[in-house]
Amino acid sequence: MNVILFVALGAFSFALFSVLSKKVKVSAINAVCIYFFGAVLYSFFSVFCFSEFKLPNLKEWGFILINGVFLNGISYLFWIKALQGLEASFAAMFIFVIPILSAFLLVLVFGEEILGVYLISLVLVIVSGVLASLKKKSKT
Repeated sequence: MNVILFVALGAFSFALFSVLSKKVKVSAINAVCIYFFGAVLYSFFSVFCFSEFKLPNLKEWGFILINGVFLNGISYLFWIKALQGLEASFAAMFIFVIPILSAFLLVLVFGEEILGVYLISLVLVIVSGVLASLKKKSKT
């Protein structure tokens, strides 16, 4: 049950990050720098409170840099820029594609089994996107 609570808190935090990013009047680069500075501070204190500090080896540093620069850094820049140019409700539809893309990348890259839930979720995401776009068109 604790894991579900952490997942829910993480989802809530990302939703809050997305909503507040739309309202921020600083550039996307500054917003991402502030976010990462806060994350580094939080990580520093949480490591000392709940774990122990250990320097990564060279191979781990490579993964950390790829994750930090490309997967998080650049993707957050794109996400904030998208939020500044689009309605949050429209941009939010794309968030639901991420778990499906992740599942299919697991299948392609790591040879994981394709589960029925992947296909069901893909259909649900596509249907919800179509319904949301139809609803938006009917309002205009």
